[in-house]
Amino acid sequence: MQPEKVDETAKKLQSEQWKCFTEFPFSQRTLNCFSSAEICSVERLTKMTAQQMQKFRNIGRSGMMEIRLALARINLSLQGEPIYNPPEPSETDSLKSRLGILEQKRDEILVRIQQLKSQIMAQRPLKRKPPKNPERDYQLFARWKQVRDYEVVAHEFGVSSKKVRSVVQNRAAQRQ
Repeated sequence: MQPEKVDETAKKLQSEQWKCFTEFPFSQRTLNCFSSAEICSVERLTKMTAQQMQKFRNIGRSGMMEIRLALARINLSLQGEPIYNPPEPSETDSLKSRLGILEQKRDEILVRIQQLKSQIMAQRPLKRKPPKNPERDYQLFARWKQVRDYEVVAHEFGVSSKKVRSVVQNRAAQRQ
């Protein structure tokens, strides 16, 4: 066999291995890192250490975890690291079920709190505070009925438009 054919065959094999490797559901950030770091073969990736990988832009903990998982799928790892073994499904399933139970209990507690709040509100009547200056409030309301503009009335009486709006709403509520 000629050396050129060996090189071509090796390159083809590496290319196919890389295509298979990149079928792993990598995030776009990790794929961008591969292209910016010019990593185009599994062999080149396995010759790098975790510290070297983290020097590349956009590789964080989750990107490193994706790479370790993908390499572990084909029984490889980064240089100087053992092959990553993810936790057993039974452990994660157990944690997920516990989390589900806790979330359900939390929801039940929130519903109960809402029920108690509504019971408390139903037991005590709403008490409205009497106006501090009933004469001024009457004049504010009367003037507002004439001009129907909060800003104008606020300017004339030297109060905020929010105060005028509040007085108008209170008067309207009292009339009902």
